[in-house]
Amino acid sequence: MPTEPASAVQLVSMKPSGVLVTYAAAESSLGLSVIRACQASGTPVVTYGNGPTLQNVDRVDSDHATGAYELTRHLISRGCRRIMRLWRFPEEHHWLTQRNEGYERAMREASLPVLPAVRTPRLIDKDVLDEGEFRHVVRMMAGYLSEYVLGADPIDGLMLATDCHAFQAASALRLLGKTPNKDVMLVGYDNSAADCTDRQYEPAMPVATMDKNNPAIAAALVDLLQKRIAGTLPAEVQRRRVEPRLVITDSVS
Repeated sequence: MPTEPASAVQLVSMKPSGVLVTYAAAESSLGLSVIRACQASGTPVVTYGNGPTLQNVDRVDSDHATGAYELTRHLISRGCRRIMRLWRFPEEHHWLTQRNEGYERAMREASLPVLPAVRTPRLIDKDVLDEGEFRHVVRMMAGYLSEYVLGADPIDGLMLATDCHAFQAASALRLLGKTPNKDVMLVGYDNSAADCTDRQYEPAMPVATMDKNNPAIAAALVDLLQKRIAGTLPAEVQRRRVEPRLVITDSVS
């Protein structure tokens, strides 16, 4: 991957058969410079993602709307009727928009109330937390959850953006005197609970999560690029969505 904008032009000058751009790169200004340089030179380029700046690029993305829809339906099937989304960051993302759409569709189909999503500031900008940092995040999450958990019409289901956030929310529920997955059921995303270091601080797993099927995404990226190189695709920009898989962990603590 180039390390500065001028390197994007240098990369294209090497006349690669095609270029794959990862999600993290495509979301950066440097990644976009690579994509634009490829497009300007006629070099086939494929990326992962579906953000506003990628709408004119061949791309593969995960079907987050279906993922959130299936997670919501699972909570409903387990008896949840007041399901809330807690997004533990303030930023907007294209995948988050899709998840909101999936949640809202499932709730409306079941004639259940669509509760507003609760957003927090970026509490700690780290992927791996030590115990002190974990407890700090938990206390802040408890503050955001308190009115929805302790009010007259409490929630009974909670959707988190990723599995690690579900562990934090579970501990926050305990601070509020609630038993996670009994009083409030939790679902995460990414099927990453087994690798989340927060497991050492909180035993309650999300009852379900979504596996984005990364091997299928990688295969779709390569296939799309190979077909673009071979000239077997229509001239129009191609978008392929990979459907995620519901994973039921069903752990109650």
